[in-house]
Amino acid sequence: MPKPSRSPRPNKRSGKADDIVTYRPGVKGRTDWERVKNVTDEEIDAQIRSNPDAAPDLPDEWLAQADIVIPEKKTAISLRVDDDVLKFFKATGRGYQTRMNAVLKSYVRANRIKGGKARGGSRT
Repeated sequence: MPKPSRSPRPNKRSGKADDIVTYRPGVKGRTDWERVKNVTDEEIDAQIRSNPDAAPDLPDEWLAQADIVIPEKKTAISLRVDDDVLKFFKATGRGYQTRMNAVLKSYVRANRIKGGKARGGSRT
């Protein structure tokens, strides 16, 4: 059985310790499961249509042609970047490290030549 948290830690999403929700045995959650069980398919469809962030309902033909793509393995590193570069990416919001990786990846693709070798000089 999981232990309750001993001390507040910043939430990954908001960074506020107050927002942390941890499992605590014997403590009832705030979800109204009876209301959730009674929601009809029509109500769910209406909620989806009214939500501008909802993913579109994709037709079966599209799903049949979809490819499963397994993300490439990433390696954790320590990287020093200029403050203004980091501030710029952080200002773009959640997922900024993924965007930094995408920029680096596009640079690699643009500078590759046949045989997998990179163009450009190296610093020694």
